[in-house]
This record gives sequence, C-alpha cells and structure tokens, in this order.
Amino acid sequence: MVHPLIQIGLSAGMLLTGTLNTVSKKLQFQVCVPGDDTCPGDLKNCDLTVHPSNHKFDKPFTQSGCMFLGEATCLLFHAFLLFKNRNKPKSPEEAGRTMKQTIFRTIKYFPLFIMLAFCDMVGTTLAAIGLVTIPSSIYQLFRGSIIIFSSIWSVTFLRQKYGWYKWVGIALVVTGLLIVGLSGVLNNLTSKNSISTGKYILGIVLVILGQLANSTQMIFEEKYLKSANLQPLLVIGFEGIFGFLMCVAVAYPIVSSIPGDDCNKYENVLDALTMLGQNTFLLIMFLCYFASISFYNGLGLTVSKLLSAVHRTLIDACRSIFVWLSMLIVNWCTKESFGEPWLQYSWIQVIGFIPLVIGTLIYNHVIPIDEWVKKLRKSKQTAEVSGGEDKPLLSSQDDIPYQSLEEKDDTKSGSLLDDDMKSDKGKENANYGTSMMSPSPSPSPSPSPSSSSSPSSNMQTNNPLATDKNSVNSDH
Repeated sequence: MVHPLIQIGLSAGMLLTGTLNTVSKKLQFQVCVPGDDTCPGDLKNCDLTVHPSNHKFDKPFTQSGCMFLGEATCLLFHAFLLFKNRNKPKSPEEAGRTMKQTIFRTIKYFPLFIMLAFCDMVGTTLAAIGLVTIPSSIYQLFRGSIIIFSSIWSVTFLRQKYGWYKWVGIALVVTGLLIVGLSGVLNNLTSKNSISTGKYILGIVLVILGQLANSTQMIFEEKYLKSANLQPLLVIGFEGIFGFLMCVAVAYPIVSSIPGDDCNKYENVLDALTMLGQNTFLLIMFLCYFASISFYNGLGLTVSKLLSAVHRTLIDACRSIFVWLSMLIVNWCTKESFGEPWLQYSWIQVIGFIPLVIGTLIYNHVIPIDEWVKKLRKSKQTAEVSGGEDKPLLSSQDDIPYQSLEEKDDTKSGSLLDDDMKSDKGKENANYGTSMMSPSPSPSPSPSPSSSSSPSSNMQTNNPLATDKNSVNSDH
C-alpha cells in the first residue's frame, strides 16, 4: 500500500507539470512570428505590418517531436539514479543478473517500446491538431474522455474489478466534463472570433480519437510495468527515442509532402525552426513544454505503476480546472492578447467543475460513499431486529395494571413486611435445625388445623397486602 503522502506528492507534481504542459502548448499556437520569407503571412489572425510573413505557430507535429525529446531525457535521470544507488543492496533478482543480461533483457522489450511510442505519437498529434481549432480549456476537458476508454480497457484486458462507487465517480467526472464542454460550445457560438461549426466539431473528434490511442498506451504501460518490473524512467526514455525517430523518419516526410496552409504544406518543419529563432517568448514556451513533458510523463508512469492507469487519467482530468484558471490569468495579465477571456457562458464551466471534483474524490475513496451505504444498511437491519425483539416486551408491560401512588406505597410496605416474614422464617428454620440435633421426644398427637397455626400463616391470612406482594414478586 502506497503511503498517502506519496500519493499526494505524485498527484500534485503530475497536476502542476501537466498544467504547464497544456498552457505552454496553447500559447505557442497563439503567437504570431515571422517565418521563412517564402511563406505567406496570416492576414486574418496576424499583423502583417510587422513582417509580411507573420503567421501563427501552428506546428502540431513539431510539438510532438519536442515531446519525444523531452521523454528521451528521462534516460539521463534513470542513469543518474543507477549511479547514485550503485552501492545500495539490490534485490536477489537484480543481484544475480549480469550487465550483459540486463542489456539483453532491455532489448527484448524494444517491440513494446516501439508500440507504446506509436500510440503516444498518434494520440498526441491528433489531440494537438484538435487544439489548433478549439480553446485550451475545451481541449483539456475533452481529454478527460480518456477515463471512459481506460476504464473499459482495464476491466476488459486487465481483468480488474471495480466497485460500484468507482463507476459512480467516473459517471460524475464524465457529467462534469460534458457540462463544461457545453459551455465551450455556447461560448464559441456567441464569440466574435468564433470558428466554423465544422472545424470545431472536427477538433473535438480528433481530441477524442487521440484519447483512445493514449488510453491504449496507458493500459499496456500498466500491464507490463507491473508484470515485468520495468523502471518507469527507462520505459519513458526509450519511448521518447523511438517516438522521435518515428517523427523524423516517417511523420515529417509525410506532412511535408501533403499540400496545406503552412507554407503550401500541411506542416513545414524548417519554417518552425526559423520561427523559434525569431521570437524569445515562443522559444521560452517551447522549452517549458519540453521540460514539463519530461517530468509529467515520468510522474505519470510512476502513478501507473504504484497506483493504476485510471488514477492517472483522473488526475489528468482535474488538470482542466487549473488549465482554465491559468488561461484566465494569462488573458487578464496580457490584456486579452493571450489566454482565454471570461465569456457569457463561462459560469457553466464553474458548475461543471463541481461533479468533476466530487467524482474524483469518490473514485479515490476520499469520499467513502460505499462505507456510508454499508453503515446505513446495517443500522436499518439493527433497527428492524431490535424492533421485533422489543415488541413482546412492550406487550407484556402493557399487561401490568396501572398503579396509583397509594398502591405503590402499599407495595413498598408489602416489601418491608415480606422482609420481616423472611426473617421469621429464617428463625423457624434455625429452630428446626436445633430440634433435629436434639433427641426426638415421644410422639404426641398432632394438633388440628383449626386449633393450631404458625405465626406466618396467621400473617398470610390476616395480611391484606399478601396478594399485592405475590403479584409484585411474580413480576420480578
């Protein structure tokens, strides 16, 4: 069982770096920078008086390459930890393994690394293309749809069993995401800078398809990290290496040969490098994205190994709150040059955050609704059982006749008299015992009942409280 403080630290670190990831990525798309002189400028979105080739940095595949380079740096952290812990005692499995065996064991998993890198490239690139056309808050919120796919994959392929309270938490999270997504759609329809409905819907579909690919990647990571005991930094580092090689050898040649709006290509990678050298703010955002990727993916893999893939996706879904707040602050600080403004239907976003947060707390068992239900059922069963046992007692109490204050006093007097009678009876028993020890006298005729009676019998005959005494004693 992972310590709660470690869980909080991993979640907070993943949340912080994930927020910086999305914010820096969206701000790159909002910057207008002069590029290659052969590229036409963006007259609709940029000021061409600054430079004729001024256009926005719409480079999703370039960002994917940056992401994979950030992931590859995790190998440096992995090597540093190996060097730091070289003198510490190792597990029996690691101690009995030579360096050559360790290298061959890592190479054996190269096909897995390539598959994970492919899923990561497809998912990240599709989501980035969608981010170009939709706001960052809507992008981040629809990325929360990954929880649906990862939960289905966990139950189907990993054979995990979820309690009903976890499905309640997931349902609340999805409900919150849909509410916030609705606010974004309404804001786009009423905004002055709204885009066409077709592009908006296409952007949402691409983001959802990207989450399908990323959820598949997460499930494979969870399965093989736990079964093969692979180090998270090692896995993410090789994912970065193979992913970057895929971008350079496959993705970049393809997008450069497809006609498009980026210097007459779908994406011009050389123009992206030129733009990075022309603008300091763009370069800073690019480097922030590079650094946040390195830490975010490393923390994400650690969460998948120590907790679960759905924990990772739920934390990722909560990023939408911090991403939206950060973009509002950036918009206010830059006087609406960057970020996202507060629009007419932004208050619906606030309402949508409530079920999102509550659902996350329920899933992580911070709000233990399953225990509350068990206690409620147990209390009802106890009340029903105790109610059935008390009913005969109440009916027997109802048979007791009502007693006035005088009768209660008489009962007390009867009790005192009963004590005196017990004392007399004790004396008689003592006399009887003495007579048994003495020699027996000659027989004498027994007295008749009418002529002889014991004091106790006279008391019972003459005492008017004897009946009340007996009735009280029978109740006790």
